[in-house]
Amino acid sequence: MKKLFFLLLAIILSACNFPLRGKITPTPNITQAYETIIAQMSTLSAEQTAYPGSPVKTITPPPNFTAMPIPTSLSNPTIPVIPVNPTEICDRANPGSPLDVTIPDDSVIIAGTEFTKTWRLQNGGACTWTKNYRIVWVSGDKMGADLSYPLPDIVAPGKTIDLSIDFTAPAETGTKQSNWMLQNESGVYFGIGPTGKSPFWVRILIQPKGTPTVQPSATPLQPSIIFSGVVTLNKDQAIDTSTGNINILSQDLKFDGSQIIPINDSGISAIYPTRSDYATCKTQTYSQTQTSLSAETLYGYFCYKNGRGQISIMRILNYESNNSLVLDIQTWGSN
Repeated sequence: MKKLFFLLLAIILSACNFPLRGKITPTPNITQAYETIIAQMSTLSAEQTAYPGSPVKTITPPPNFTAMPIPTSLSNPTIPVIPVNPTEICDRANPGSPLDVTIPDDSVIIAGTEFTKTWRLQNGGACTWTKNYRIVWVSGDKMGADLSYPLPDIVAPGKTIDLSIDFTAPAETGTKQSNWMLQNESGVYFGIGPTGKSPFWVRILIQPKGTPTVQPSATPLQPSIIFSGVVTLNKDQAIDTSTGNINILSQDLKFDGSQIIPINDSGISAIYPTRSDYATCKTQTYSQTQTSLSAETLYGYFCYKNGRGQISIMRILNYESNNSLVLDIQTWGSN
């Protein structure tokens, strides 16, 4: 038995020295690995804190490295340019102050009489009027004038010019009107009004030859003119008709965008196609009712009486709905 026991014990001890057929890798301890990473990160943070000025390591590219170019659209983006259409009109005329320098509308002229009509126009466009521009007859009675005339001078934007034409009153009695416009170097017609397409004119009342001139027995007293000029009222603006000042405390007339509104005890007459003098305006019936404006009232005349009793004769030179109103105003002092 003892021999058998020692034999088994020898076999068991010798088996422990036999080589293993496969290498066994010990199973890693996850907790230990995690603690090792945390320790390394803490050490790195401490080094950065201790040496804050230490340079940051950079990666040096290999010798044969070629950097790819950055597209221009990304490195320097361009802002698209939006084309802006010009809002200024090249050729346009505004009525001067006054428009009719001589021969106001419905002036009485003896048949066969020569007379000179002068208009005052302002260059209201963006282009200079050269001497190649012309004043051209477009309709009505030519009354002995030529078809066109070159401008006598150069007119820069914003400047005014007086244009004169010699006429001869026809033999026929009654009302005669001659309509004129301007023409640029390209042959394009332009004029006055809201669209710049309206003509300006001379209109006379022809009296037969030999008609006796009736002289008044006494010249009625007429007050002096205290204000005369062309004014522009924008929507909701008002004017003092005695001075031409706009938006002050003593306004007499207001423009609301579509109507003329008498204020501060002022009154307005009806709108007529012909000009009235002081004596005629003095006898007019005045109303404090608002007067509506339209294309039909353009170039019309009306009398106006402010709360101080001063009378004006006004002409509508331009009207743009909900925008502006241009008036040619002449105001007489109280009488």
